Amino acid sequence: MIVQEKLTSQKVNQQVEKLLKLQEINQNLDLLVEEINQLKEEASQEEKKFISKKNQYDKHLPYYQKIEKECKNLKIELEDIKKKIEEAEEKKKKIKTIKEFKAINKEIESLNRLNAIRENDLLSKEEDMEVKKERIDKISESIKEIKEVIDKKKEDLDTLIGERKDAISKLTKEKKKVEVGLPILLVKSFNRIYENQFKLAIVAIDKQICGGCFMQIPRQIEINVKKEEEMIFCPSCSRVLYVDKEVEDFALTDD
Repeated sequence: MIVQEKLTSQKVNQQVEKLLKLQEINQNLDLLVEEINQLKEEASQEEKKFISKKNQYDKHLPYYQKIEKECKNLKIELEDIKKKIEEAEEKKKKIKTIKEFKAINKEIESLNRLNAIRENDLLSKEEDMEVKKERIDKISESIKEIKEVIDKKKEDLDTLIGERKDAISKLTKEKKKVEVGLPILLVKSFNRIYENQFKLAIVAIDKQICGGCFMQIPRQIEINVKKEEEMIFCPSCSRVLYVDKEVEDFALTDD
C-alpha cells in the first residue's frame, strides 16, 4: 500500500487513465511476447524429441554395426570353408590308399558340417541385422522429419520476431512515456500487482464488488474511491480500484 497525499479529482483521474493505458500496453506486450515464447517452446519441444531420437539412434547403431561385422566375418569364414572343401575334393581325386580316402572324406564331412553351422549362423545374423536396420532406418527417418520441423519452427520464429520487433519497440517506448508521467512508487506497486495478479492491476469497482477478485468491498472504501482524492487499493487482492464513469452513468440513466 502506498502512502499518498490527497490529490485533486482531476489528478486522480489522470493517474487512473495512465494506469489503464499502462495496463493495456503491458497486456499487448505480453501477447506479443507470449506469441514468440510459444513458438520458442514449440521449437524447444521438437529439439527434445530430436535429442531423444538421436539417443535412440546412437544406442541401436553399435548393435547393428556389431552384427554387420559378424556377418562379414561369417561370410569370409564360409568362403574359406568352401575353398577348403574344394581343395579337399581335388585332393581326394589323387588319393591312392583307402586310409587316405577315409581321412579325406572325414575332413570333407567335418567341413560340410561346419559350413552348414556357419550358414545357419549367417542366416540368423542377417535376419537380426535386417530387423535392426529397419529400426535404425525408421529412427533415422523420424530424426530427419523432426529436423525439418525444427528448421521450419526456427524460420517461423525468426520471421515472427522480425514482424513483432517494431511493434514491441513502439509499445516499450510508449510504456516508458506513460510511466514517466506517474509517481515512481505507484509505478513500482502497479508493476508488482500486475505480475502477481494475473496481468490485471487496475480494475473497476461496481456496487461494492472488486472487478478483479470479485470480493465485496467495504462501503467506506467505495466512497473513498468515488471521492477521487487518492489512489485506493482493494483490501483483498491489492489491485488499484477506480470507478468506471461510463458504467456508473449508464446505471444512473437506467434507474
